[in-house]
Amino acid sequence: MEWKLWGLRLHFKNIISPISVSSALGFGTSNAYIVLHQNNLPMKQFALLIVTLIFFSLCSCQNNSKETEQAVSVFNLDSARQSIEHQNAAFQTAFENSDSVGLGNLFTSDGKMMIPGGPSVEGRAAITSLAAKFMKMKVKRVAKTIDVWGNDNLLAEEGTASLFDQKGAELDHAKYLVVWKKEDGQWKLFRDMWNSDLAPSK
Repeated sequence: MEWKLWGLRLHFKNIISPISVSSALGFGTSNAYIVLHQNNLPMKQFALLIVTLIFFSLCSCQNNSKETEQAVSVFNLDSARQSIEHQNAAFQTAFENSDSVGLGNLFTSDGKMMIPGGPSVEGRAAITSLAAKFMKMKVKRVAKTIDVWGNDNLLAEEGTASLFDQKGAELDHAKYLVVWKKEDGQWKLFRDMWNSDLAPSK
């Protein structure tokens, strides 16, 4: 016997009425094969059972598909770029206002500032202290992001930066690479490194 339910062809083998399912229910791309053996379930009730099973199977597949799509689409690089732009603006504001504590708080608790010509400075307290020394120089800083890439765990930012004295003369032009990491739900500087484009003085 062959029934059609929602475009599926259901083939019933070895049907002896009254019947019930005793072995397996398998779904293919176009056919559903159901092997039946003798028991005490009326045909109408059995048909209703099959329709219900198919309905919930299809709903389950759709829900799993939606959950998978949501998991894949959680990370958005454009949104992450906007967050980095916001943090860079906060960095610039802290630098201009000589707010070394505010600048230090933009780093992760295990952050490092990897300065040229010297050892790395690690931890917020040490970074805050070094930033305070930079700020006493009263220089103007201009930075530009070139590109950002990564994932929901880590982001890398490539950019350039220049330093100017109070009269507007350029003191240094450098390239930098920053690794950002999420801490407490915010993107923070995890590694900050740069080196000058100018030839070392002799």
